[in-house]
Amino acid sequence: MVEAMVPSDPFLMNGFDQRTLSLLHNSPDQKAVKFTIELDLDGTGYWKPFKDFLLPSGNAMTYRFPSALQAYWIRFVASEITKATATLTYN
Repeated sequence: MVEAMVPSDPFLMNGFDQRTLSLLHNSPDQKAVKFTIELDLDGTGYWKPFKDFLLPSGNAMTYRFPSALQAYWIRFVASEITKATATLTYN
C-alpha cells in the first residue's frame, strides 16, 4: 500500500538514454490518484517535481522520458492512499 504524500524509495536513473515508466494503481475507493514524479538532478538529495499524472483507478499508463533528460535519481509521490506499481525500464 502506498501512503498519501510519502515519497517512494529512490531509484537510480543515471546512465541510461532510453527510459520508460509504466504506472498502475488500484485505489481502495476507486478514486483517480495524482502521481508526482520527483527527480534528484545532480545526486545531492535536492528533489524537484518533474511531472504529474492523474491516473484513474485500475488504468495503466506508459510514459517515455525525453532522452535529453539528465537526472541521478527518481521517486514517486501519490496524492492518496492506494496500491500502486511503478515499473521503470532502462535501455
